Amino acid sequence: MAKKKTQQSSLFKWMIGLVVGAVFIGLRIFSLQQSFWFWGDMGRDFFVLQNWAQQPFHPPLLGPQTSVFSFNHSAWYYYLLFPFFILTGHSPYATYIAILTSYAAIFIGGLMVFKKKRHWLPFIALFYLLAIHPQFVMQHRYIWNPSLITPFLLLGFWAWWRYQWQKNWRWLAVFAGSTAVAAGLNLSIAPTALVMGALFLWEQRRSKAGFWQFIGLSALANLIVHLPTLVFELRHRFLLWQNLPAERLQQLEPNFDQKLTQFFANIFLPNQPVNWSLNLGLAVIVLLLFVYLRSMKLRNNWVFTRSLSIAFFTAVLIMLFPIQMQAHFLFGVLTFLLVALARLPRKLLWAVLIVLSVLYLQPAYFQLYQERAPHTVDEQRQCMQITCQTIKTQGLEPIFVNTQTASYNHQAREYVFWLKELGCQAIDTQQFLQTPTDYMAVVADRAEFTNGQTGYYELSQFGPAEELQKIACKEDLTIHLLKRTAR
Repeated sequence: MAKKKTQQSSLFKWMIGLVVGAVFIGLRIFSLQQSFWFWGDMGRDFFVLQNWAQQPFHPPLLGPQTSVFSFNHSAWYYYLLFPFFILTGHSPYATYIAILTSYAAIFIGGLMVFKKKRHWLPFIALFYLLAIHPQFVMQHRYIWNPSLITPFLLLGFWAWWRYQWQKNWRWLAVFAGSTAVAAGLNLSIAPTALVMGALFLWEQRRSKAGFWQFIGLSALANLIVHLPTLVFELRHRFLLWQNLPAERLQQLEPNFDQKLTQFFANIFLPNQPVNWSLNLGLAVIVLLLFVYLRSMKLRNNWVFTRSLSIAFFTAVLIMLFPIQMQAHFLFGVLTFLLVALARLPRKLLWAVLIVLSVLYLQPAYFQLYQERAPHTVDEQRQCMQITCQTIKTQGLEPIFVNTQTASYNHQAREYVFWLKELGCQAIDTQQFLQTPTDYMAVVADRAEFTNGQTGYYELSQFGPAEELQKIACKEDLTIHLLKRTAR
């Protein structure tokens, strides 16, 4: 009888898990063909992966550059994406598959590991919250390095939990390694990693073995994660470190009230009126405090207290740092806030799930998710196919490519990626000095370009030029082919 009951519980678990998995995937891929905007950081990532594929024995040593100061995240970001890039045949959707695979691995692994209902029910509730939270949905529909953080944070937290009752150094290795990778993928997670490490060391203050094992394993994990950066620095005489003292922090925000408002807006109800976010945030905080003070059982629940502590102390550190409150800075706070909510008493948890479902699955968010991209992948590819054919027909290779647009920088790496995929010899700004050419393609992306009048750094690098041809792919996407007239 007990065996039959266990089998029924297991079947029920997998059925609910299947529904939650379908919600997770569905919110990330519906209307993707029309809403997927392949540009900016995604273009940069695919440009790097493409160069690596063309030179397999020259892996990148630096990850993406931070937005706050001139330093780079770990190149492990590209190492994690590269297999998916190769296996999908350089598909622009490769990073989507990487994200879905990483979350699926954590979710399926958790369902297999957690046998008891008191463990797997909160776990499924957590993934449901991750599935529907607008911040996660938005960050997973436009893939960049912060998008991969949460699976590693959850893996590290689980290993820490396992260590509570199985003092094995291997769990510490998983804990230290996962948090090191998470922080390496995006340095904005460093406060979360520091808080997790500090809380663990406080727990182990009377256990010399656990204390020093964790310090040693953390040092080793961070060395491995940042080894490519160290190799780059040794090759270039510590160029990044030398630039740091002269760098001023970008995106400064000394106004505490403004930061607090941004914090609530990004965490609780993104892209909605600020008052709504403030009200929901205060309601969640009051609820968590009330339950914590009233429930002795919850106060003694390790997962609830630790996740709440991580979220709180990370938020304090972020608030003390005088920079603007960007959404991806809060992934550590948001992840562990959702972990805490998932550990609420069952009846209260169901109420929270219903309320948040109503708020997060409202039509306004669906309209936001499916908003049409300025240029779809098919439109970009078709435009670059015509451009590449013209470049080859007129013998304009190699060709220097940049873009005139109001939305981001002029590097045009997504267009360089497409041209190279289609067989054209295209070069970007960084390669221009090493590969001199008399030909340039300016991609006018939702902006006007007038030869001899429009000015920016890449154009000044190239010098005076005459326009050979203009290719109007669509009303807001035009390619200008130019030839240098003087060096």
